[in-house]
Amino acid sequence: MLSLILHIASHLGLLTKTVVDGMESTVTTSLGKVTRAYRYNFSLEVKVSLRITISHWGASLGSGYSFYEPQLYVENLGWISHLSSLEFLLMFEVDLQREVHWLESTSMLSSLSKLYLVACELDNMSPSLGTSHIPLNELHLSYNQLTGQIPEYIGNLSSLTSLSLNANSSNCFMGELPRLSPQVSRLNMANNSFSGPISPFLCQKLNGKSNLEILDMSTNNLSGELSHCWTYWQSLTHLNLGNNNLSGKIPGSMGSLFELKALHLHNNSLSGDIPPSLRNCTSLGLLDLGGNKLSGNLPSWMGETTTLMALRLRSNKLIGNIPPQICQLSSLIILDVANNSLSGTIPKCFNNFSLMATIGTEDDAFSFLKLFPLIGHDYENLMLSSKGRNQSTGAF
Repeated sequence: MLSLILHIASHLGLLTKTVVDGMESTVTTSLGKVTRAYRYNFSLEVKVSLRITISHWGASLGSGYSFYEPQLYVENLGWISHLSSLEFLLMFEVDLQREVHWLESTSMLSSLSKLYLVACELDNMSPSLGTSHIPLNELHLSYNQLTGQIPEYIGNLSSLTSLSLNANSSNCFMGELPRLSPQVSRLNMANNSFSGPISPFLCQKLNGKSNLEILDMSTNNLSGELSHCWTYWQSLTHLNLGNNNLSGKIPGSMGSLFELKALHLHNNSLSGDIPPSLRNCTSLGLLDLGGNKLSGNLPSWMGETTTLMALRLRSNKLIGNIPPQICQLSSLIILDVANNSLSGTIPKCFNNFSLMATIGTEDDAFSFLKLFPLIGHDYENLMLSSKGRNQSTGAF
């Protein structure tokens, strides 16, 4: 493990000495002149120090080099343009506010396929990225200070497969949702200020079949109905539209999402019955419809969805008895139907939910969620509750 006792700024390309356990050693090649570097990893190890791991340098440098410097910042990224073979660049909590031409510098990396600039105080997206010819597959600019609308050129990055601009309320992207390349498989736009109807995005015409698998638009200001265009998105495995202002009924066409494993529509204003077409989503492991205005009975067909591990229907307007078919959900770990108008007795077969009984702590209850690689979901709202305003009676 190699540690640099220097701050990383524009003169990184002139760096020639390192310190290992108090002993000096020489880096034989200036970093700014290295042309065989394949990976940079700028990441935070503890709150007050940043780790910069440089691996797979080729013959000139070995692997596992780490640089430590608290309050790391970069004044000039021009030196990085010499790394013509660099494929992966990750900066995490590296202040890039002083570097206004960061996109120009990175767009000169002809081999770059993955660019992660996370929590780097970025406040602009230059159009130069849209005119570059880098084979970018993954672009992650989360937790920055980006504002305004997403540039149209994002939809023209034909090789892009993963785009993450989620911000946890630090980004302020707004306006309409962007058009997509059909090659995108992961899209995370959570925690921004996108507004307006969601239908234009869902019903956009793509140049080819969509490959989108993970879509997270949670915690925005999206409104309107969900539309009936879900047949365009049959590759979806994880969908999160929670914490928006969506209204109307859950469309039956969502039942065409045969690969769906996790569906989050919580905290909207959706109404009507839970559509029976969702029984066609035979891989569904997590269903969160809590915090809406859904009415009608708790569907008995849900007992057929034997892959369900978490079912959250709390804070709706559901009525009637809890159907005994629910007891067929042998994989169920979390069941939350609190704050509805359910009545009758609690089925005795609830004793058969053995996976619930083996969970000792709240942290244990959420450990299974690692099986669902959703991004941006506030798991603390997915609570297992024994309280509520239902009228069910009886003992387990």
